[in-house]
Amino acid sequence: MKRIALLFLLTLLALPVSAQDRTSAVGRVLSSEGETEIVSPDGQVSKAIRSKFILEGDTLATGADGFLQVHFSDSAVIVLSCNSALRIDHYQTGAAGMVELQLLRGRMRTITGTTAPGNYLLKTDMASVRITAPDNNFELFAEPQTRLSSAVFEGGIEIRNSAGSLLLGADEDFLFSILENDEQPVGAKALPGSLRADLTCS
Repeated sequence: MKRIALLFLLTLLALPVSAQDRTSAVGRVLSSEGETEIVSPDGQVSKAIRSKFILEGDTLATGADGFLQVHFSDSAVIVLSCNSALRIDHYQTGAAGMVELQLLRGRMRTITGTTAPGNYLLKTDMASVRITAPDNNFELFAEPQTRLSSAVFEGGIEIRNSAGSLLLGADEDFLFSILENDEQPVGAKALPGSLRADLTCS
């Protein structure tokens, strides 16, 4: 019996990482171009190839020519532009599910999934972002300690920091915003310049 148990354990250890991670995955890479990587919480780095599983705690990163598209378990899609990094702090779906993400640097665009507005939090070093509607399509560009540019294409979000907050969306006064340094986020009448270039950086 002990021999059988040992053989079973060795078989599990020998399984490909993707097979072991399948049940605990919170997302999967849809497409990847250029320099892209996934950094696990313990510092292990792997190439973000197509169909690669994403786990809680992973950091997705792109280089100067990188472009990454990921599909998550709540049907959300996130596109990460070049020179960007996004950490998946928490991703649980269902009625009581909670999504917590951290945009460490760079630019991302997302179409949110089935996670309820009150259970979604996207953080940057300058402000936090919460969704205020069930269906959302928005974009952020975070320049650490300098500027956070935002745009809403569908749905609505709230941007908040210690200086104040701002609602963006079709039913609000603004669709775009710029936050500089530690100031209160302010609405913009036009799409911020940092969000006008193609997401693929090509």
